[in-house]
Amino acid sequence: MDIVKKDDFDWRDNDIEIQTRRHSTTGMHFHEFIELAYIVDGEIEHTAGGQTLKIKKGDVLLFDIGTPHGFKSDNNEEIKITNVTFSPEFLLSIVDDSFIELVQSLFLGGSVGFHDGYLCLTDADTTEIGLLIEQMLEEQASRRPGYLKIIRSLLTTVIIKIFRLIPKPTSSETVQLEQRLVNDIIEYTDNHAVKDLSVKNISKELFFSPSYLGRLFSRQTGQSLSKFIQDKKLFAAKELLLSTEKPIEEIMYSVGYSDKTHFYDVFLQKYGMKPGEYRKKTT
Repeated sequence: MDIVKKDDFDWRDNDIEIQTRRHSTTGMHFHEFIELAYIVDGEIEHTAGGQTLKIKKGDVLLFDIGTPHGFKSDNNEEIKITNVTFSPEFLLSIVDDSFIELVQSLFLGGSVGFHDGYLCLTDADTTEIGLLIEQMLEEQASRRPGYLKIIRSLLTTVIIKIFRLIPKPTSSETVQLEQRLVNDIIEYTDNHAVKDLSVKNISKELFFSPSYLGRLFSRQTGQSLSKFIQDKKLFAAKELLLSTEKPIEEIMYSVGYSDKTHFYDVFLQKYGMKPGEYRKKTT
């Protein structure tokens, strides 16, 4: 399977690239960025997430990073398609609480119109979306002063217009998506070095803002995400105190603390005694 990398594009407009091209049959591939595809003309089979369907003029596809997809034509038919590629950070920068569940659905799947890692919007009136994308192409071609700001503004409008055409997830779907995201957070903390654990790093990995992940984790678990991470670090420190003869300061650095006073304070709060006292009493 082919990987379409960010380096394969010119990215002359920094974090957004827009291209119109014709497709017939392509191999399955995936991207290192988010892709918005607007079908300008034609009809062809499209496969993604193990599902194949006919796409046609006016349909909109939105793919998360790493989602395999491809086109297939039995009669060398072609479609004309405009691709807008951009970073997850751009998407999250424009999303407020009105659409956060839909962004969850894009990244996690499980809601109306969404599958794991992609959205397929068919049989909807996307005329206005098509006109906005045409304006983006015109701005990119002209490169007049301020064109980048206009392109970002137009893309923001396009994404919001797309989300408006999608039914919001039901309350039960939202709960399932939030639980899945919490599981992803916990899996991340289990699979990465405790020294590097932070809300900021988890946010960058999962493409959700630190404040949103904090609220979500607290709502679903009854515990703050920062406290959950702190407990992971302190548990690792406790285990090293018991199983090794490493100096306390070395242990402190190995679990991600650089401030000795702070480390001693949080360890005392957690275990009722300072690290040195804990080691003497339990060994």
